[in-house]
Amino acid sequence: MKITSYENSLNILEVLFAKDYQFALATSNDNIPSVRFVDTFYDNGAFYIVSYAKSQKVQEIEKSNKISMCNKLYRFTGIAHNIGHPLLEKNYGIRCHGFFMKVIERELNVS
Repeated sequence: MKITSYENSLNILEVLFAKDYQFALATSNDNIPSVRFVDTFYDNGAFYIVSYAKSQKVQEIEKSNKISMCNKLYRFTGIAHNIGHPLLEKNYGIRCHGFFMKVIERELNVS
């Protein structure tokens, strides 16, 4: 069965970004842009970022969820959603990925 261009694009995203990948994340507050580098992980059509709930980026996303990310030739725009702490039961599926386990272990060792 021939795959569609859309399915092929999703496969390429999986190959390129289903790992710890750094992007510049742009958010805004009162139409003032703010950019910082974040570690991301791509899975099943979405990029995931782990961040402290009270960080500036999370606060800005809560006010305006339109974001952009870029690195090298790759650029994405979209809508960000706060799905809560990685250890929440509802996040079990994504938590099993090695990326999240590394982040969680790093955070637990720092505390």
